[in-house]
Amino acid sequence: ASFLIAPEAVFQSMTGLALPIGAEGVLYVLAAAVLAFALGCYWIFLDYHTHRVIVRLAVYGKALAFLLALWAYGQGGFTLLGLAGASIDLIYAALFAVSLKLTAKSQG
Repeated sequence: ASFLIAPEAVFQSMTGLALPIGAEGVLYVLAAAVLAFALGCYWIFLDYHTHRVIVRLAVYGKALAFLLALWAYGQGGFTLLGLAGASIDLIYAALFAVSLKLTAKSQG
């Protein structure tokens, strides 16, 4: 949501760089994708057992997002604050993986 309110400040705090002129649109698209992903997670968890494959995809996607942020941090393209924010993706990946494992046992 903070992307929608102050995209330049968020971008600068995460990357340490000034937002290129005209690039606000990219951040709005990113914010929309994040919100759509959150809504999708909600719908999936309404019928978790039917959508287990999508939850597995979320595990891989969230882990990849963190690894890309870690790589960007190592290359100097991300600040420590940005990496800390991306670590939330790693936490969700772990939680989704644990939930898949626990529900697999309950299915028999």
